[in-house]
Amino acid sequence: MSTVSAQSSDTGKLHALKADTQLPNGTYLDKHGDLQVSLDINKWANYLATITHHIELFERALDDEQGLGEARHHATLTGDELDKQILEQWAGVPSHVVATKAPWLGVPRTIENVRARHGLSRTRGEERPEKNAA
Repeated sequence: MSTVSAQSSDTGKLHALKADTQLPNGTYLDKHGDLQVSLDINKWANYLATITHHIELFERALDDEQGLGEARHHATLTGDELDKQILEQWAGVPSHVVATKAPWLGVPRTIENVRARHGLSRTRGEERPEKNAA
């Protein structure tokens, strides 16, 4: 039987490992006979992705709590930010429904004016159909 020598870090003595000896999972011998630990990168990447996701959620919650996040209180939003909400989040929704579901955005008339100012249909906030020139 062939043997591979490995040095024990505790005693400094060389021990002979039989070539057919089962090594612990995640370890291998390199070309010099040194015991190496292999990391399953995909497994660790999945763990780290989950941890990173939860850290980001925690940071977002802290920002929201301090009034700095995306979902900050409507009283601290600027007019442009409120207009952006109307145009992006409520596109295709009738203005009276928006006014009911998100009253901080204004009455139906205000929502219609914002949409008209940006060249969209007043009631639904969709692009206006172009009229065919006959």
